Amino acid sequence: MEAKRKLILAAAAGIIEQHGSQFTIEHVAQAAGVAKGTVYLYFDSKTALVEQVLVSAVEEMQQVLEKANRGNSCSARLSSMIAAHFKHINARSPLIHKLVATEPELLGNLKQEFLPRVLAIHQTYSALLSQGIKSGEFRPHDTKIIAASLLAMIHNLAVSTSIFNHQAQPRQILAEVLSMLGKGITETSYAFKNLLEHEEDVKQCKV
Repeated sequence: MEAKRKLILAAAAGIIEQHGSQFTIEHVAQAAGVAKGTVYLYFDSKTALVEQVLVSAVEEMQQVLEKANRGNSCSARLSSMIAAHFKHINARSPLIHKLVATEPELLGNLKQEFLPRVLAIHQTYSALLSQGIKSGEFRPHDTKIIAASLLAMIHNLAVSTSIFNHQAQPRQILAEVLSMLGKGITETSYAFKNLLEHEEDVKQCKV
């Protein structure tokens, strides 16, 4: 039963990437190699199917990160997680873009199912950052803010590959990002001067 449900979800994801919200249950049934009634046996409506495709995509992300979060050093695990996260989002971005563009209310409707999963992903990053700070691998920072920043960066990078149409391959993008995170972006001779300037900017920042 579960195997067939996953088969239908995978077929639906592929169909949605092609047709967006204009797909039909018949399209999904044909792609999955099952009868139309079988699709309705697992999902009582087209909307329910679309919602579960989105939820399934987030669950896949959790599994991808769990596999990547293995190894000895925190820095190696963080690099592995960022790489796996970006590759997964980059591969899934056509599906997500189609759904968000054609069914923007979906994310609001799925808030109760989405939020705990997204928070769990954020917590995975935050916990690893905390562990790295304790071990001396990472400099002290607010791990919740840095984790949120990493998530935003990864997702926006995946989106930018289609929006800005730059020629860099995913491997090149990852290499640049991981280099920036590992080495920083500021030359050593400018680091102290820039730090003082940033502190002044923060003081003047009003929200």
